[in-house]
Amino acid sequence: PRGVDYKQLKHIRLVGILLVVYVRETLLPRISDVYVGYVSTGIMGMLGNKGGVSVKFNIDMTTVAIVNSHLAAHQEMVERRNQDYRDIFTKMRFNNDETNTLKNCDIVVWVGDLNYRVSNDEFTAEEIRSLAEKWEIGPLLRFDQLREQRNKHVVFEEFVEETINFMPTYKYDPGTDKFDTSEKCRMPAWCDRILWKSNTSVKCEDYRSHPIHKLSDHKPVSAVLVLQTRVVDGQRKQVVLDEILKDLDRQANDSLPQAALNRTELAFDGVKYMEAQEQPITLKNTGTDLFEFEFIPKLEDRSICAPWLTIEPQKGVVDPGNFMIINFTVISTTRPSRRLELTAN
Repeated sequence: PRGVDYKQLKHIRLVGILLVVYVRETLLPRISDVYVGYVSTGIMGMLGNKGGVSVKFNIDMTTVAIVNSHLAAHQEMVERRNQDYRDIFTKMRFNNDETNTLKNCDIVVWVGDLNYRVSNDEFTAEEIRSLAEKWEIGPLLRFDQLREQRNKHVVFEEFVEETINFMPTYKYDPGTDKFDTSEKCRMPAWCDRILWKSNTSVKCEDYRSHPIHKLSDHKPVSAVLVLQTRVVDGQRKQVVLDEILKDLDRQANDSLPQAALNRTELAFDGVKYMEAQEQPITLKNTGTDLFEFEFIPKLEDRSICAPWLTIEPQKGVVDPGNFMIINFTVISTTRPSRRLELTAN
């Protein structure tokens, strides 16, 4: 639109395949993590005369990738075009990161000279040309190779293309609106396409060719896509974060060990020389998680208790709702015997 300032976000070129991404200047603060990638699919799968380039970026909380590709040419090379697409989609990497791929994008917009033709099994070359010149494109589109391959689910799975309501974009005599009159007499076809796949809302408001441009033997195409991006509501985010922290705090408190003793003091009366006295304490798990217990010595001591006292068991695990009996046994090896007290401490 006039009066709107655009800035170049990124560009990438692979031989004759060029992709330049411009964005409205007002959107720049919402864009981050801009990367580029390319895949060559030319001769021996290495040369860059065929292949794809891509620019990937985040806008708000949505990841968008735009791919421009030039697939294999010639009427009969359908499977080669299919393989070119698969190679570009699966091999594209951004920032030399094996995990940074097209599969990880929320929205992928794919444009370019895909080179799919109109199958001539049903029509002769002359019939295809005649129908195209009369604007009778419906019968031709039924035999569009890209549609046929997509219907077989071998390429551009999950991608969407708006209905085509424009003339074939290939092949024209340069500088004219006439279909190819050269010796090769190439058949008209919709080689130039725009498709997209998304896990969010995408609406196509316009899809057209531009026959006014006559420099090339192709007619360029354009699409106006309205993308829905995920935006974080700062206030709502804080509310949710507070709720999560409260819940985590509650869970942490609930998981703390909770125990109860049936008594906290033991009194051994009338202890006699070499005669053992035993008294139990019941340790119950009153919490929601199991806990472990163990008697340990004080910092300055080497053992957990005096030589005349025995504790069994000295450690253990108690499940929620269960209990364990800990036996305290006193035996005096000295005279005279005396009253002994053991407190919880």
